Amino acid sequence: MKPKARIYILDVTADNFMIRLLDRLSKKLEQGHVKIYSTREYQTLFENAGLHYAGHKSVMVSMKTHIGEKVSQ
Repeated sequence: MKPKARIYILDVTADNFMIRLLDRLSKKLEQGHVKIYSTREYQTLFENAGLHYAGHKSVMVSMKTHIGEKVSQ
């Protein structure tokens, strides 16, 4: 990525009880299901990838767009 480039990830986010419950159920019912991440986990994922977590925007009740920005070097 170029410096100051941004990545946007739109996904269901496990920031409330019902979505965490859905996540647990999905793990039992769907072989390919891995995890529904929380906003805090997205922050960590972005930081581990060398990106600054620039914030998020709510799209629906449990869906957010998470924004990562490449730190200029």
